[in-house]
Amino acid sequence: MHLLKTSYLLLLKRAVFAFFVLSTLISISGCKQTDKSLNKTKNELLDGIEAQMFQHPENLDSLLGKIDTTHITPNEQARIRTIRGLTQFNNGEFDKCIKELEKAETVFINQEDFYHSNVNKLIRAFTFEYLKLDKNATDLYVDCEAYFDKNHFDKFKFYASLGLLRLSKQLILDENTLINQLKQDAKRFNDPIFNALLYSTIGDIEKNDSLSIINYEMSICEFSRAHRWSRVYTIELKTLFTKLRQNPSETAQLFYENFPNKKYSFVPTSEQQLSYRYGQAYLFALQGKNKPSIEVANQVLNEAVASNSSSVESDCVHLLAVLYKKISDFKNAHMMLERYHALVEKSRIALQQNQLLALGAHYRYAKLEQEKLDLKDKVQKSILLLAVIVLFFIVLFSFGWFSLKESRYKQVILQSKNIEIMDQINNLLSSLDKQEEKNDMLIQQVEGLKVQYNDSYKISQLLQALDKKQIATWMEYETCFLSLRPGWVEKLKQEMPELTATDLKYCMCLYFNLNNYTISKLCDVGLDAIKSAKKRIRNKFSLDDATEIYVFLKKFD
Repeated sequence: MHLLKTSYLLLLKRAVFAFFVLSTLISISGCKQTDKSLNKTKNELLDGIEAQMFQHPENLDSLLGKIDTTHITPNEQARIRTIRGLTQFNNGEFDKCIKELEKAETVFINQEDFYHSNVNKLIRAFTFEYLKLDKNATDLYVDCEAYFDKNHFDKFKFYASLGLLRLSKQLILDENTLINQLKQDAKRFNDPIFNALLYSTIGDIEKNDSLSIINYEMSICEFSRAHRWSRVYTIELKTLFTKLRQNPSETAQLFYENFPNKKYSFVPTSEQQLSYRYGQAYLFALQGKNKPSIEVANQVLNEAVASNSSSVESDCVHLLAVLYKKISDFKNAHMMLERYHALVEKSRIALQQNQLLALGAHYRYAKLEQEKLDLKDKVQKSILLLAVIVLFFIVLFSFGWFSLKESRYKQVILQSKNIEIMDQINNLLSSLDKQEEKNDMLIQQVEGLKVQYNDSYKISQLLQALDKKQIATWMEYETCFLSLRPGWVEKLKQEMPELTATDLKYCMCLYFNLNNYTISKLCDVGLDAIKSAKKRIRNKFSLDDATEIYVFLKKFD
């Protein structure tokens, strides 16, 4: 009886344990199924956003908000970053856009995700184009067009071709051939947005105002069919200003006044409204009505400053400078001209900062891609070598097996041969190891040369920037110098403690053998002061006349 009871208890325990294990397995399976379902939904949503990201950029924020980011893969995170980068580009936040695209691109390159890498590259091309880095933008557009064409991603190829059309002068392309090809593509898509984008681009590059207006109006018609009212309003503003410039008569005044009466299911942004109101001042100026133009321009200027609309503010200030000069109010004209130059300088500095940020990220991509290619090449060579060795062993052992069947006598001979061959293989492997060590040394030398090349290239860029007056202040030069030669100033101070701060400043200029005129402009001093400073520094270094200062300074690298 006791044994029976014990066996029942044992069976009950096993049944409970089996039930627990089965429940756990079902739970894990259900969680995995749920995760798969969630991932599938997430991927489908991302695919849908990417399909319309260039057609409906104004909806991207709301669409991204629908994605659950609690459980997300690095690739999905990179895709979201790419879409967010496009949103920031459309909002004019170029520094944020560049950083988002850089983080995403790093993931795509490491995962060898060429499709999303080229989508990311296309947005970077837009950024380069806007930042007036036309050469870099053209190169990216060419790469993207080739990839999308080869893999039959026709819509993305269309966007890349549009970029090449806008920058056709960079490649000396036949615009008419490219336009005809784009028209055929747009017709095949059967989507008014692609027609609208094409006509808008043709209007922008057209030199004849009348033809530009015709293309703009066709673009407006196509965007209206697609109910993209924000783009309709933007292009209608372009059309308005083109017509005002072409014919500033009373007819143009009537056309201007009737412009806001058009019915849209869209409320223009404050900047669009200010641009429209600036048009009234611009029209008055074209008609020779200087005082009414000044009055309207001043009103718009105050509102533009209040709403932080820099482009409208710049346009108003420039117009007022011209108008005040016409009515001989030279005091206000001078004031507005100075203000305009300050705005232009501020815009130029912001543009240069974004250009440097974009180029820095671009060169990091190129380096990472090259490293991936080198690694891939090395792996392929290793696999090939391994395959040769494996094949060699297969042939060797096959030969031995057949020889073994023939006779014992041959087997003895074969064993001795095998020992001999194994020695040769060991020698071969040993020589291969030595060769690999040599290859590693060569790779290190190549890397060293690459670092020297990059250093020389950066120095060349700095000197070119000085020649073109892109670097015009001491602070800009000092920042570039310290990034190229970190620790150099501290070492010079340590070795030559008698040098003053001014001497160090001149030494940083003389390091690259800058001429007296350039140093004078950077340090804001006269040429005589430069000459005396050189003489003073030469005396402190105890240099003879045959030794150049910049040659001596190189010793502190």
